[in-house]
Amino acid sequence: MSAMPQKLATTRTFAKVPEVQAWGLCQLIPDAHSDGTPSITSNHSAGDAARRPSDLLLEEPCFITGSCCFTHKRVQWVKSDKENAVDRSLHVAFDKYAFFAVTGSRETLTELIDLVRADNDNRQKHFNNSGHDRLRRLGVGHVLYDSIGYRKLTFTNFQLAHSAITNAEYELVALRPFHMLPQGKLLVKYSRDATGHVSHKLYTASAVDNTLREYPGSKSCPRFPKISFDSPRPPAARPNPFLVVLDAEIKFRRYLRQKCPPPLELPTDVMDLMRLTTELVELIFWDPVVLPNTLAAQKGVKIVRQTSTIPRGTDISYADDDAQDGTATFVDRVKKPGPGATLEERLEYGQYICSGRDLSIDSDEEDKLAELGF
Repeated sequence: MSAMPQKLATTRTFAKVPEVQAWGLCQLIPDAHSDGTPSITSNHSAGDAARRPSDLLLEEPCFITGSCCFTHKRVQWVKSDKENAVDRSLHVAFDKYAFFAVTGSRETLTELIDLVRADNDNRQKHFNNSGHDRLRRLGVGHVLYDSIGYRKLTFTNFQLAHSAITNAEYELVALRPFHMLPQGKLLVKYSRDATGHVSHKLYTASAVDNTLREYPGSKSCPRFPKISFDSPRPPAARPNPFLVVLDAEIKFRRYLRQKCPPPLELPTDVMDLMRLTTELVELIFWDPVVLPNTLAAQKGVKIVRQTSTIPRGTDISYADDDAQDGTATFVDRVKKPGPGATLEERLEYGQYICSGRDLSIDSDEEDKLAELGF
């Protein structure tokens, strides 16, 4: 009698799948693999749930599509501690290729602009009367640093309850819609009613105006809807709309100066979103100025920046995710703006600091985010 043929064996283990009560799904514990070694929790996908921050639950749906899935990725809008769950393919399209950006709706951006402009006016008054700038307060439960000893401070913003933050709405701006959804690929947007019933709609890249429209994409088809954050996180753990806008402005600036190929012709309202996004970011990077006949002028105060200015024409560093080990690396290094740096130079350095969302934050970047108020 012939011996049974030897089957192929592998040392690879499968991940344990955690229970998700909200979905009515039990835990899955894989059996041992061929050599008898017990399966272990993977450090990817579902097994990553054990290392998720407490404010990002496994059952949290994709921020953009509303889909629920074990394979969602965590995305950071800029280099900070705030994260959202995003569909894995959208994560790559968003974070690596910048096929699309997410910014505030027109209403949210207008409210935030008014909020920051009022804060800047108060900073200017304080600077006039004291000769020094106060800490900006745009954070939402973020960590700041004490000016004496750089002691970490946990700080809840006095503007935390402002409607522009608590009820922020967002828009998906497709920058390269046909790269994002090639060859008729469809994007599924899920929604849930009060009873928990799930419905969905299909969206495609529309040649009508280079936006995402409900399938089949004709002019009469609605565009991709506004996005709101509906997951039950505590207020301080919700996405900070300022960080979302900072990320969008980076993508918009790089997109608009792209030469190969040049930017697509986008609808007027989409270009208006880009303009408002840029206006808000310029207000975030704004610094008080020394005005005549003020205490600041009498003291000869200057807003001092560190080290040398950025050489004009220097391209902004970006995160390169193509490393063999899967980690991101920076291409080019942008120096800190020096004394008397222009708003443009501070914006470019801010872009550099805020890039590479999946990388760890060093002390220089922490200082910059603290200076901006995050």
